[in-house]
Amino acid sequence: MFDDKSALEKLLTLYQALHVNTEIKMEGILKKNSTLLNRLNHNAAEISLLAVQTQTLTKLNKNEIITDKLFIMLNHELQEKNRGMFSSLKRHRKFCIKPFQYKRRQQCS
Repeated sequence: MFDDKSALEKLLTLYQALHVNTEIKMEGILKKNSTLLNRLNHNAAEISLLAVQTQTLTKLNKNEIITDKLFIMLNHELQEKNRGMFSSLKRHRKFCIKPFQYKRRQQCS
């Protein structure tokens, strides 16, 4: 097959057509689900920011830049923010996403 130049060109043309078709389908899916993707991106950014804030706060306390009392107060505020954020995520969640599985919310445990 690889010795036959015309067969190789046909194969490359086929794969290029499949690639273009896949990109078109992917763009359609992204446009169709843009609201969901924006919400997921926003939530992922908020979770990442909260993790960085928690790590920074812990480092500040560990290096004795802030007092234990201030650490406890600020950590409590972050935990409250965390609870509020996850409760709003649960309200808006339509699907339970597990690796390689997509189930309707009613089936999630």
